[in-house]
Amino acid sequence: MSVFRSPRPPHISARFAFAMLAVLSFTGARPAQAQLAIDRGEMFLEPSGDATKRAGVLLVRNTSSERLQGQVTLEDWDRSADGANRFHKYKTLPHSCGDALRAFPMTLNLAPGEAQPVRIEYTGSDLASECTSLVVVEEARASAAKSTGVTVTMRMGLKVYVTPATAAPGGDVSDFVVTPAAAPGDSVRVSVAFRNEGTRHLQAEGHVEVRGEDNTLHATVPLPKVYALAGATMRTRAALPVLSPGKYILLAIFDFGGADLAAAQLEYEVKR
Repeated sequence: MSVFRSPRPPHISARFAFAMLAVLSFTGARPAQAQLAIDRGEMFLEPSGDATKRAGVLLVRNTSSERLQGQVTLEDWDRSADGANRFHKYKTLPHSCGDALRAFPMTLNLAPGEAQPVRIEYTGSDLASECTSLVVVEEARASAAKSTGVTVTMRMGLKVYVTPATAAPGGDVSDFVVTPAAAPGDSVRVSVAFRNEGTRHLQAEGHVEVRGEDNTLHATVPLPKVYALAGATMRTRAALPVLSPGKYILLAIFDFGGADLAAAQLEYEVKR
């Protein structure tokens, strides 16, 4: 495999689209429906400048017909190589916002239909690289069946990104391999690892070009989008089309929002 960089077309821009995090954990025979709700899944702050850029408001609403209590806590989070969210004890990850991130109030007591603003504020100094943490809103209710002692816990998370003005995207393809078909009739697949070498989170859109030895383009295979925190390596996979016997060059190319494209190539042969 060889790695190279390609100029980035000027008309391409990165877009950030992240789904709201919703965590549900419970014990007992019956799942519970959420009673507290939050109005957003992400918040973007800046570590310098006026207070409006360093702080934001999360709105928590009681959607039930009874008074509820809630608790606000802070956690760390990241993603596994395949993109799944993972949750960690606060101040244990290198990119944690630590003591500089605060939430107030930390306890909630809401009447039916009432909404409570929770202020999220970054109180630290400027940053060299983006920090990110999770604000968790949790509701705990004891089951009516006292004999079982069952407790249902609803957890909702707000991802907070504190991004310095100097933060920039960066990327590279750290691994690119072809996986043979596991069984007759299965597709040959490519597996590509993208590493975020920048200082902020990013979304990378990628594809694999299948070219002949004469540089003729035989196929373009879209890759699932990659969402990567600063320093993270994410892996994405796709099936190759059926190819005629011969030698090919495979190019994995990612647009991560920087001045260049991140790319890697490898030789691939389809035998008779």
